Amino acid sequence: MSRSEEQKNWKALVELFSEVHDPDRMASLLEFFLTLNEKSFLIDRYRLVRELFQAKKSQREIAEELKISISKITAGSNAIKRCPDELKEFLTGYFNS
Repeated sequence: MSRSEEQKNWKALVELFSEVHDPDRMASLLEFFLTLNEKSFLIDRYRLVRELFQAKKSQREIAEELKISISKITAGSNAIKRCPDELKEFLTGYFNS
């Protein structure tokens, strides 16, 4: 699949998910699209990002608590550094409210 085709399909998927406003329906849609491994990966990523945005623990403490490698934490931290300011502000507010 070409990069432009991938972007087109990504946009279509985002539009589909943006149509869902009910948490139960969103859960059903995610269960439909994600394998158990993908769901587990997404949950782990969510937990990591939440911890990084809350900024209450060291990376080593996060690694021990979540049982993930420092390299995954570094990757998450680097992703946060690259994310747009508007998204950073939203996530900071979300995870610290």
